Amino acid sequence: MALIAGLLPGAWSPAWAGVVAGHVVFSRGACAALVEGADNAPRLLGSAAEIYEGDLIQTGNDSFVVVEFADKARITIRPNSSFRVQKYATQGAQEAQLVLEKGGISADVGQIAKSNPEKFQVDTPVASIKSQGAGFNARICDKDCDGKAAAEPAKPDNSVARVAQAQGKVEAIGVNGAARDLATGNPLYEKERVRSQGDAYAVLVFRDGSKTTVQPGSELEITAFRYQPGDNANNTQALRLIAGGIRALTGAIGKEKKENVQLVTPVATIGIRGTVFYHHHLPAPLNGSPPGGYTHVNHGGVWQQTGAGTYDLGEGKTGYIAGPNSPQNTLPGEPPFMLRFEQMTPSPENVQVDPALMFNSAPKPGPSLTVQAKGDGKVVVEDKKGGKTELGDKQSSKTNSEGGTAMSNTGDAGDGDGGEDGFQSLPGGGGDPNGGSGSAACS
Repeated sequence: MALIAGLLPGAWSPAWAGVVAGHVVFSRGACAALVEGADNAPRLLGSAAEIYEGDLIQTGNDSFVVVEFADKARITIRPNSSFRVQKYATQGAQEAQLVLEKGGISADVGQIAKSNPEKFQVDTPVASIKSQGAGFNARICDKDCDGKAAAEPAKPDNSVARVAQAQGKVEAIGVNGAARDLATGNPLYEKERVRSQGDAYAVLVFRDGSKTTVQPGSELEITAFRYQPGDNANNTQALRLIAGGIRALTGAIGKEKKENVQLVTPVATIGIRGTVFYHHHLPAPLNGSPPGGYTHVNHGGVWQQTGAGTYDLGEGKTGYIAGPNSPQNTLPGEPPFMLRFEQMTPSPENVQVDPALMFNSAPKPGPSLTVQAKGDGKVVVEDKKGGKTELGDKQSSKTNSEGGTAMSNTGDAGDGDGGEDGFQSLPGGGGDPNGGSGSAACS
């Protein structure tokens, strides 16, 4: 750390006469602060040391510092971290602008975050964090925080699809039943299932350029996929909707050999005729709509086959099938529940990706950000592309440098992780681990 390296043992610089944002309630090891651009020297941080607007706070190995701000927020800055207090105004227009440049923090929020959540923000190189009343742990890693490789199948690159966008808790379930969280750029394989929870969704792009949006609360199986350019007779795409809905855009297979693209649903088999369509299956009545399968064609057309026959559905039309042996009924328009779900997710035709780049280029190295919410309220993580992930108590997310975010219901962004830097012994956002406040010779 540049600030710490520039200090002589036992050195102490007088406080700088700036805007006080808070003070130190506990510190251990080598911790220093500096208001950059001002005519002042780095300050070693001990008990009751003041923290100013503009301070860059750095901690060394096995070192940490707990800062209490003027609105009673407490932030623990973990070992080997750089944390910047850009602005902390508690009078008049209250606002907190903080930056985690390196390492990690544990935050218990104060009055600003509780009364005006949009004005309390922690920026990082990967994403921004906003608290809606909840505390959180956050950690930046140049590699996985646990030092292990990503949990993806150990197999050659025979992936058939990749995640173009992911929002919220989306996971892939392998043929052995093992699940892994999905983020932008992650691969998918034949026979795997994609499952979205709550309001989460994912947009998948296949090797032939076809795209599928897996709607919130849905599960889709990639039953079979084969694509070799020019081998029209053998190219195939077979999907099975297990629950919920999908929005689909035809790719090269559908354009060259329409009969080789099929979607199996709980009520019908759907074939395409050069198409953008949305199908959703309701297992129970919803907002006045009876259970069954609903299909709306945005462009092109589809056919739907049940035990009662095969039925065409043209552009702009909506069809309803009650069960696997029922005929298709044409509706006057999309039911309200379909319109609501469409507003929650991007149409696949509006997601611009280059399949050649997605499948032929290696992932770009870069940092990742892991965030875990704690306590009442919510935490919102917003990536650099504008995607937002909302976390509740004990939920965590990981955002990569490409802007993809994967969410899980349990996780650890720092506290109690048993990591090599000793953060498991820290007070997690407030005070002395031994029960009091003070300093353990920050030098």
